[in-house]
Amino acid sequence: MPAASAACACADSGGVGSGGIESITDTRVTGNTVSTNAPSGSALAAAGGGSGGNGLSITISDSVFGGNVLTATTTTGTAHVQGGGFGNFGAVLTIRDTTFGGNSATASGPGSSAIGGGIWNGSDGTLALVDSSITSNALTASTAQGGGLFTAKPPTIKDTVIGNNVPDQCFGC
Repeated sequence: MPAASAACACADSGGVGSGGIESITDTRVTGNTVSTNAPSGSALAAAGGGSGGNGLSITISDSVFGGNVLTATTTTGTAHVQGGGFGNFGAVLTIRDTTFGGNSATASGPGSSAIGGGIWNGSDGTLALVDSSITSNALTASTAQGGGLFTAKPPTIKDTVIGNNVPDQCFGC
């Protein structure tokens, strides 16, 4: 590796990794862990319960994403976590009658950030939430945003509860 390059310990998709057109129905995605440790350089952990991307359509309904854990640790670089319950890396994502609860994401290092304890929706993703709940998710880092939901662009939200998340409910809503 050239001297100017930086190494990254990167990991994602602890439960379900979706790269195609999918429908997830009546499914429990619980108790998954994504953990990275970079003694030097950067550490990134993403999508504890699952992820979607590639501009494809994904519908999640009547499901539970809970108790999933992200951890990223470094002693000299930056640590970053995103999407404790689910990470949207560019899918057209519709979520109906689904619970995202009790997910957590912790980043530890000299520079640490955490975004999207329940759901992380990136700039290439589209998100619609209908009749769902995003509750009791937690982020821990020197900078943390979107304890329940972090979205890079405005989502469509209808009849959905977002509450009791730490440090806040929604960033970008």
